[in-house]
Amino acid sequence: MKLKITNATGLPIPDATVMVTEAPVPIHDIAAMTDASGSVNLADYIVPGKYTLVISHNGDSSVHSIDLQGASNEVALTI
Repeated sequence: MKLKITNATGLPIPDATVMVTEAPVPIHDIAAMTDASGSVNLADYIVPGKYTLVISHNGDSSVHSIDLQGASNEVALTI
């Protein structure tokens, strides 16, 4: 799963923490930080199904649910 995290005006959010809190299969804790372009790649954890993500940046956090249907998903999220 490749994610691109942006703010409400479309600017990338670097150094945001992305945590997978629920997945369609049992997983170990997964967390990663976005790069300078607001992207993070969690490709090793792809199986189709519903995921719950918690994205944190500068003390704020938001919860997002996504439904992946294939292994080459790229998801854009606005926080």
